[in-house]
Amino acid sequence: MRPGSATHVTDFDQRSVAAEITRRDGGSLTVRVPDDPALVPPGWYMVVATDREGVPSEAVWVRVGHK
Repeated sequence: MRPGSATHVTDFDQRSVAAEITRRDGGSLTVRVPDDPALVPPGWYMVVATDREGVPSEAVWVRVGHK
């Protein structure tokens, strides 16, 4: 999830993006986000994973950049 804006009633930049899991290794995941910067603009995102029962993980912040 991209951070929200606290200064506006409607935040047109707010988004939730599903990421494709490309690798599972013990307690970590490698994911791929869509290449289209219109869908995933560079910047900070809060990442949450859910287990098979739908229980969410603790959120972590990651920075997405495009090559």
